[in-house]
Order: sequence, then C-alpha cells, then structure tokens
Amino acid sequence: MADRTDGGPAFPQLHGLRDRGVDGRYYEAQSAGGMSLRDYFAGQALTGWLAMHADHEAGVPNAVDTAKAAYRYADALLAAAEGK
Repeated sequence: MADRTDGGPAFPQLHGLRDRGVDGRYYEAQSAGGMSLRDYFAGQALTGWLAMHADHEAGVPNAVDTAKAAYRYADALLAAAEGK
C-alpha cells in the first residue's frame, strides 16, 4: 500500500488459473477491479455523517462540501493505516 494513494481495492477478488486450491480449482492471487479502499472509507464516513444530521433543512452544508469532507476522513484513515 506504500505507493497507492487510494489504498488498493476494498474487496479484492481472486481470478485466473495459477495454483490449485483445497477444492481442486485453480486460482491466481490477483485483485480484480472494484471500488478503492479510499472510496469505501469515504462512503462509510458519509453514511455516518448523514445519519447524525437527519434534519437536512437545519443549516447542513451543501452536498459538495460534505462529499469533500468524507474524502478528507478517508485520506486520514489511509494515512493512519500507513503509520503517518
């Protein structure tokens, strides 16, 4: 994760044919697309923030500012995971 700013895939999947698993099928240990760990963390932060601010008419910041804040939290989580 040292050279990835997005944290890599949030839910990596095994694919390909390389090594025989316990079940007799062949697997290759490579990740397949999907959302990044950064996107997952931002979504979790956004969900928590919105749950705490159910009254959307009472001076809640606009959606763009809220989304940017969610990504700031995601970046902080990734930095903490790397020991920064």
